[in-house]
Amino acid sequence: MHKNLLGMMAAIAVLPVWVEATHADFIFDPQGDAIAVLGKPGPLLDLDTVALVYDANFLYFEVTFFTPIQSASSGAPNALYGLIDLDVDQSSDSGVPPFQNMWSPPFESLKLGVDFLIILVDLPVPGQVPIVDAADFSVVATVPVEFGPFSIWGAVPLGAISLPTLWGKEDGIVDYAATIGSLAQPTDGGDYAGTSVLIPAPGSIVFMGLAGMVGPRRRRRQ
Repeated sequence: MHKNLLGMMAAIAVLPVWVEATHADFIFDPQGDAIAVLGKPGPLLDLDTVALVYDANFLYFEVTFFTPIQSASSGAPNALYGLIDLDVDQSSDSGVPPFQNMWSPPFESLKLGVDFLIILVDLPVPGQVPIVDAADFSVVATVPVEFGPFSIWGAVPLGAISLPTLWGKEDGIVDYAATIGSLAQPTDGGDYAGTSVLIPAPGSIVFMGLAGMVGPRRRRRQ
């Protein structure tokens, strides 16, 4: 069953957060801006949207694409390789610089302090991706993911990524960025950072109610 985060965010209230003006609730990336960063041949995977939402237990993520993708475990030419930078304390003074900045130019240089990474590569275990500490690349969790022809979706336990607490509970608020590509090279990155937003119900219940809402996913900036 496909879980659509953008449809979800369009249907529910969100928690206000205070971040830099370059942030947004979720990331829309322009179509047709994918490039061969290293000049190698191969498919140019083109990023569409990146969305993160959270509830009391999980940080849910969805990345969608203008170009078809397959899992890294498939070994296909258009297999997805990439990552999502997570700044869990919303501070550029801690953590490491965004990995997206390694390729700037041509990608936008972002001001984040990255604490954890969602590695969008389902190897060595097909259908599962690692969550790693950005400081030393140690694996803090491995989570199942679902691939669609143009998307990847998964959920990270909040307890795995050492989030700050609010009134004794993890607040779930994370700034994030994404870089994607093929095995050969990075091909696209988001132009700005996003901030995760609260879903005021257990994620599984909300997803069941909104599954199949593909219209909002394809809404583009004009």
